[in-house]
Amino acid sequence: MGDLDIHPIEVVDNMADYGHFIPIHGAKDFVYFANEFMDHIVHQYYAAGHRTLVQNPEDVLTLDTWYTGPSILQSEMEGTFKSFILITHTPIEDGKIRVWHGLMVQVNDGSAPITEELRAAAGEYQEGSRLAFAQDVEIWQNKRACINPLVVPSDGPYGKVRLWYKQFYNPRAQAPDWHRRSNGMHVTLDKRKSSAAA
Repeated sequence: MGDLDIHPIEVVDNMADYGHFIPIHGAKDFVYFANEFMDHIVHQYYAAGHRTLVQNPEDVLTLDTWYTGPSILQSEMEGTFKSFILITHTPIEDGKIRVWHGLMVQVNDGSAPITEELRAAAGEYQEGSRLAFAQDVEIWQNKRACINPLVVPSDGPYGKVRLWYKQFYNPRAQAPDWHRRSNGMHVTLDKRKSSAAA
């Protein structure tokens, strides 16, 4: 996806950035958005409608996305197809990263042959994912560094994400302190029926 003149935290901020999914990525009718911090791993749990990645308007796109360190994102996505996303943003020098994107698509459960039509559909799905991520890249290419993000209560947990991320830029012996200060679940939005009854 190219080289960007930004710090990797600007990319990792997307783990908390609930607000950008609707205008940038085509989300609609959010059902659930949360982050869970577990030592060196941070998860983003997401469920929402989508303008292009689901077949029917009432379908929900579900993602479990996680970082296992400072620059490797993986995501299991269930929409029209099950897919697995890999995004990395490798620091190549101070203040510059190289960004990569890949998507594997499961077009059926293996009980039927893969047709050319399914291959074409998988290719279109992959390209849709790449183009969605390219929208993020375009923003990162054209923004200045944001040292202290201004957020409102309905935004995701930017502060927790940035606190969690500090473990990768401090001595390893300090990691348990960063974990103690960031570990746990932060729910930004939950409209599931089961949560309303609780």
